[in-house]
Amino acid sequence: MIQQEGAAGVAVSGDGSYLLYTEFIAQRIQKYWLKGPKANTSEVLLTLPGRPDNIKRAPSGHDFWIAVNVPQSPTQNNVLIAVKINGLGKLLRNISLSQDYNSTMITEVHEYVAGSLYISSKETNFIGVVRNI
Repeated sequence: MIQQEGAAGVAVSGDGSYLLYTEFIAQRIQKYWLKGPKANTSEVLLTLPGRPDNIKRAPSGHDFWIAVNVPQSPTQNNVLIAVKINGLGKLLRNISLSQDYNSTMITEVHEYVAGSLYISSKETNFIGVVRNI
């Protein structure tokens, strides 16, 4: 059974052997094994400095993008970042989005075409694009 701390997003690995899911409140990424000797078990893969929302598999099939909102304080804006990790929990990229999106809570970053990230928020009516990542 999966113990959840505010699950927000899920993405299945390219080979279907595991899935990663975000825990908004606990600020971490969990790995849940679907196949192999660890099937039906989970482990904390990565703890983040902020609250992860949705997670999407990158076009490579091996890496994942996560929308992360880092709360500062009641008087300061959130820091918005797009984080790219691999299936082992290694941080591959960390892209600041605050300059372009201010403190709007981002809910998804999705790399559809290599080199471009599409940014969205459930709180606003925009789709943003970050190119040349």
